[in-house]
Amino acid sequence: MMKVLSNLMGNESKIKYTEVAVQRDGTNLNIKEYVDGVVESGSNTNGYYVKYVDGTMIQYGLVSVTTSTNAYNTGFTHYGIETSVNLPLSFNDNNFVVTANCNGPIAYVTILNVNKDTSYNDRFNIRMISSQSNYTRDILWQAIGKWK
Repeated sequence: MMKVLSNLMGNESKIKYTEVAVQRDGTNLNIKEYVDGVVESGSNTNGYYVKYVDGTMIQYGLVSVTTSTNAYNTGFTHYGIETSVNLPLSFNDNNFVVTANCNGPIAYVTILNVNKDTSYNDRFNIRMISSQSNYTRDILWQAIGKWK
């Protein structure tokens, strides 16, 4: 059940939004939380995050990776890099989804792989394999899971 609670100031056609609340299932939400569902948003050195009323959290960022100068030959010569990416905030559990893609043209990149160790709720790994050594790409990533 949802009901709107408001504190009208003088003229009933004007509502002071900072004093408007919505009550949903016994929880008071301010009008911003009710309208867009955002409880909190912010950033740190690891990226950006948005927490929603329903417990969903979306985190996103950019990591720059450079392939090694050591060649691997498994039928074709390639160079790789694997790096761990720390999330801005920990998820409530390890049931989160991560997607990533190269920012800009993907010349020379043959494989971009994202994987996560199910024992962690605060990080994941990115692996990039390229036909070029010392090749740098910016990787955009997004992770979606629960904060509560």
